Amino acid sequence: MKTNFPIFFVFIFIIKLKFMDNIDIFITAFKPFEEFVKNDIYKVVCVKDYTYEGKLKSYSDNVGDNISTMNDFFNELTVFYWVWKNYEMKDYVGMCSYRRYFDFFDDIDFIKYYLKDYDIILPLGTTTNNINNLEQYDTCHNINDLMLALTILLEKYPSYKDDVDFVLHTNELYANNMFIMKKEDYIKYCEFLFDILFEYLKQKRF
Repeated sequence: MKTNFPIFFVFIFIIKLKFMDNIDIFITAFKPFEEFVKNDIYKVVCVKDYTYEGKLKSYSDNVGDNISTMNDFFNELTVFYWVWKNYEMKDYVGMCSYRRYFDFFDDIDFIKYYLKDYDIILPLGTTTNNINNLEQYDTCHNINDLMLALTILLEKYPSYKDDVDFVLHTNELYANNMFIMKKEDYIKYCEFLFDILFEYLKQKRF
C-alpha cells in the first residue's frame, strides 16, 4: 500500500527550514556565559571588547556603523543599533542577553506558532508591587534622566502622550529589552528609540 507520508514529511521539513532561515535572535554578551541555546538562529554580539569563544556565530558591535563606545550609557542598545545599521536582517529579529532567555530556548515551532497571529513576542509581564513605574524609577534611578527623555519624546511624538501617561502610572512592565518582532517593526522601533536617545545625549549635562 502506497503512502504519501515521506513526501508530506519532506514538505513539513522544508517549511520548517524556511522559517528558521527567516529569523535571527541576538544574544548580547560582555563576558563568558553558559550557552543554553544551540540553534543557528541565535547569534552572539560582543560588547566592551569581549571576544566570544563558543559555538554560536558571533559578531562585535564595534565594527561598521556603530555606537560601541556609548555602551556605558546605552548597555545592550549598542547591539540594537549595530544590528539595525549593519546586519542584513531577515523577516524576524529577536533580542535576548547572555543571562536571560525566552523559555522556549531552541523550540522553533513555538516561535513560529505565535508569530502567525501576533506582531511581537515579549517576556511575561512583571509588576512593581504597590508603586507605579514612575515611582519605581525614582526609587532606583535618577528621575531627572527620565524626565528629560520624556520631554524629548513628547516634543517629537506628542501623539504618544496618553501611552506615556499609562506606562508611567501603571505598576506593570515588560523588562529586560527582550522581544521577537518583524523586521519592519524593528526598524521603526530603532528609528524612534535612537531619535530620542541621541537628542537626549545632546541635551544631557553630565
